[in-house]
Amino acid sequence: MYILPHPALKRLPQIPPSRRLRIELLAFLLCLGLFVYGAVTQGNAQNTEMHTDQDAYIAYAQNMHNSDFNYVGGRNRMPVYVSLQALFYDPATMDDDAFFTVGKRVNIGLAILGITLIYLLLRKRVEPLPAVNITLLSGFSVFMMKAPYFQAEILYYILIFLVFIGMLAMLNKPRLWHASGLGLLCGLTYLTKASALPAAGLFVGIMLVQSLVQRSFRPALCAMLFAVTFTAILWPYISTSKERFGQYFYNVNSTFYMWYDSWDEAKAGTRAFGDRNGWPDMPEEQIPNLSRYIGTHSISDIWERFRHGVRITWGYMATQYDLELYFFLYAFAIVFLMKQAGSRHVQTLLRQHWPVIVFSLCFFGGYLCSYIWWVSGAGAGPRHVMALVLPALFALQLAVQALTRLHRPEWVRWFYYAIFTLVLLDMHTILNYRIHVLYGGA
Repeated sequence: MYILPHPALKRLPQIPPSRRLRIELLAFLLCLGLFVYGAVTQGNAQNTEMHTDQDAYIAYAQNMHNSDFNYVGGRNRMPVYVSLQALFYDPATMDDDAFFTVGKRVNIGLAILGITLIYLLLRKRVEPLPAVNITLLSGFSVFMMKAPYFQAEILYYILIFLVFIGMLAMLNKPRLWHASGLGLLCGLTYLTKASALPAAGLFVGIMLVQSLVQRSFRPALCAMLFAVTFTAILWPYISTSKERFGQYFYNVNSTFYMWYDSWDEAKAGTRAFGDRNGWPDMPEEQIPNLSRYIGTHSISDIWERFRHGVRITWGYMATQYDLELYFFLYAFAIVFLMKQAGSRHVQTLLRQHWPVIVFSLCFFGGYLCSYIWWVSGAGAGPRHVMALVLPALFALQLAVQALTRLHRPEWVRWFYYAIFTLVLLDMHTILNYRIHVLYGGA
């Protein structure tokens, strides 16, 4: 089922279906082999020691295993990923280095499963060549670089993409049974990384507005089912957070650290006063939050922090990962297609699919602003913004297909071929250069 209307596909050369399937499978296995080679090479070249927060993830997984999966944690990292890694930990035969090696292999296997699932989902929702383009681009530019690291990003990238697809489907056609399943999936995503929480809140809000605008109770009922299921799966975790830390959705990053101007400030602030063990033991007026940040910073200070974050984020996207060209090409294609389709057709699409469009704009705009804010203060790497790459490519492709539903210009086919050619050229650069010199764990 397509989230947005799918255009009629051009007839392919008359190749027998069984032979076409064998060719597709062979090409996929070849790309998978290159993916494994790249991930292993990246790990051997750049990830031989437990840099960044990998040692913290390892310690968390070990504690989770040794406590029979009852370890509370410091409310910085979330429990699902470390629980998965803990299943592969054997304290009798593994020291930290051995577990580190096993964990990297588990992550590569997880990335392979994720890329396979992503391709199968894309094949059902977008045209064949764009499905290949998006899978190869996200797989080799994002997933391969993050795969050989003992970090939760790979699992989170997979889950947040599934959540994004599910939310678009629900906004396009609300289904009660789908709402419960989506709440479960979003809950698991939150328990992988707390960054999923704003998406859940945004989705419920848009669904309620949709219910009012359309004068239908179904979207509101779906939103309630989603919220109930989402809360139910989180309840053991958030109730413990409330009991021990004072807030249901307590997370040191979003509660405290994002309101400091640097990581050094955070280390000297709430972190030094026990924020990983409970509510920090320090004067209340010294604990950072949004209102205090606004009260102690001028508009120019806030604007400069955003500017600094934009420069950092652009540097990651344009100089390290070379992804900006694809987004520019898609943006130009969409603008040109809107001009060709005419205002009447565009207005019809906006009226028909406004919940999807509003949700997508708020989703990407909100997350991009929050990641820009975070990277400027904490000095973090590109791991956060990279979570948006796959959902953004998918959303842009849906927009292209919606605009070509009634009339498909010939140049769109060549646009897909051009993207495919650029992806192949990028794969050559990645496999021959980037995996050897760029540290993917930041």
